[in-house]
Amino acid sequence: SADLTLELKSGNGNIWSDINPLVGTSTQSAEKTAVKVAKKYSNEANKYDYFFNIDSDASIVEGPSAGAAMALLAITALQGKNLPSNVSMTGTISEDGKVGAVGGVFEKTKEASQTGIKLFMIPKGEGKQTVKLPEGVQTIYLPDYAEKNWKIKVVEVSDIDEVLKFAFTNISEIDVNTSIESVKEYTPEPIQVHSSLALMKKLTAKYIEDANISLMQARNALSSTLIDDAS
Repeated sequence: SADLTLELKSGNGNIWSDINPLVGTSTQSAEKTAVKVAKKYSNEANKYDYFFNIDSDASIVEGPSAGAAMALLAITALQGKNLPSNVSMTGTISEDGKVGAVGGVFEKTKEASQTGIKLFMIPKGEGKQTVKLPEGVQTIYLPDYAEKNWKIKVVEVSDIDEVLKFAFTNISEIDVNTSIESVKEYTPEPIQVHSSLALMKKLTAKYIEDANISLMQARNALSSTLIDDAS
C-alpha cells in the first residue's frame, strides 16, 4: 500500500516529485497529466507549484495507476475542498479526463478495505473480475462482492467528473449495483491432460508467458514515454 499526498505552494505551475522512494517515469508522466486535467477546473492553476509525495515501503514506485487519484487530489486542492479520508481509487488518467483500466483491482480493493477506506472507485468495466477464491475460480461482480465480504463500497467510474461526484457523495447514500446476473460466466472444470499432450501443454504455457512479457513491455514503454502530445 502507499499514501499519496499533494501540497500546493505559490509558483508557476511546476510539478515536483518526492524521490524517496524513487518515482519512475510513468508515475511522473501521470503526475503531469493529472495536473493538466486539474487546470481545466481552475483559473488559478498556474499560480501554484505541485508537490507530489508517495509514501511507500517500496524502493521504486512505478506505473500510471494512481493518475486518476492524482487528478482528484489536484482538483480538490485547487478548489479548496477537503477530500474525505475514507475515499480512495485506482485508475489511469488521460488528458481528456478519462479514467483508464489498471491491473490488480481485486487485490487493491481488498487492501483498501483493510486500511479504513469505505468508498473505492475503479475504472469502468473492471467490476467484473475472475478470481481465485478458497472455493475455486469464480467470476464475481466486485461492487457486490466487496460490500458483502469486506464492507466497502465499490463504484465504477469512466471520467474525472464521475470521480468528483462520488468523492463528495454521502457514502451511505451510494447504491452499488448488486445485480450479478449480467456477469455470470461459465468456468470449465479442470481437466486432466493426456500424457501425449504434455509437450504441447508445456509449449503453450511458454508461449502465453512470452506473450504476457511482451504485453507488459509494451505497456511500460507506452506509459513511460516523455512525449507530452497524447496524440
